[in-house]
Amino acid sequence: MEKCSQMIEKIKKTIFWRALRKIKWLCTEWPLNRYEKRFNGKPLNAVQGKIQKAIKKRSDIYFRDEETARELANNWNGVISKPQDLHFIENAIPIVLSANEAFAPYMAVTLQSLLNNSNNKRKYHFIILERDFSEETKELLINQVSNFSYCVIDFVNTAKALNEISTVSLAEYLSIDTFSRLFIPYWFDQYEKVIYLDSDMIAKVDIAELYDIDISNFCLGAAVDQVVEGFLKSKNNAWFIRASPVFMLHQNWHRYFNAGILVFDTQRFKSKFSAQDLFSFTIYFINRYKNHWADQEVLNLLTKDDYYVLPPEWNYMWTVLTKNGSFQPSKSNTKIIHFTSDVKPWKDDPRIDNNVDALEWRKLAENVPLSMMADRE
Repeated sequence: MEKCSQMIEKIKKTIFWRALRKIKWLCTEWPLNRYEKRFNGKPLNAVQGKIQKAIKKRSDIYFRDEETARELANNWNGVISKPQDLHFIENAIPIVLSANEAFAPYMAVTLQSLLNNSNNKRKYHFIILERDFSEETKELLINQVSNFSYCVIDFVNTAKALNEISTVSLAEYLSIDTFSRLFIPYWFDQYEKVIYLDSDMIAKVDIAELYDIDISNFCLGAAVDQVVEGFLKSKNNAWFIRASPVFMLHQNWHRYFNAGILVFDTQRFKSKFSAQDLFSFTIYFINRYKNHWADQEVLNLLTKDDYYVLPPEWNYMWTVLTKNGSFQPSKSNTKIIHFTSDVKPWKDDPRIDNNVDALEWRKLAENVPLSMMADRE
């Protein structure tokens, strides 16, 4: 027995043994943890500390004074009406989308991309958060999903709940509907996990792949914001000074995530943030500051570094321009394309006439009745 132990120790010192350990690491730990390790740590450096001070000196970042913002938050009665007709489907994958009537045609294209890549061996529950859908819009969306027998669609009206929260100081390009995603962990807590997707996306793979990612020990899964990451790499300090007040408050810009795609662990999220705390902070933040990205900032500031880092291919942010001014197409391994720029594939723009991602979106839209109807109008 002793000789055997000695022999093992000798083997462990050989190059062969080290090679085996390396192979094991590459096959197991590295694929699972490379993204967490990539963005783990990297707190503010000296330059970023100076940028924070520079942001604080800006007179245009504040919407209301500190006292007023806190008073509005403290005076909120803490009531958010939970809809009574919520459905739960056992063993289904819940996917939440949010839109108003004007954006519904574009959301329908996102929905179609999810349907096209779905697996008839799984069940999918599409939950649409809306406040002003017409009956015709709902009917078209129901018919769209009806072609897939293993998929179900429900509509949840958010008008009453949104009216119960004092949401002001919204940027021109933001809709009040963006706050709807904050209801997800409190309204759909019968589901262990819930996926949220923005409505300016197209999926290129089965969304079940995202649902199956283990985000244990975290209340949230999200992808690092590629735009912020790009400016960090380029050391464009001026962008951070003028971008958003969140960079004055956030302590690890390398972990700033984009909230266009989220995976909620509903129970962990609820246990970490009560609805009272979450929405009180939301009311405070959007009344205290302006020029922000609304609920995305709220989630970043509250969760800080405590979230699971999704691989970047799950949220390819369509914002990078090439040297000739055209949009750079998504990479071959992209799983979700997120049209984050103000240049959208449904808009006429010479910069995207031959862009493969824009063409893919438009091809999808050709077979979506709600999108086609909007084009005719």
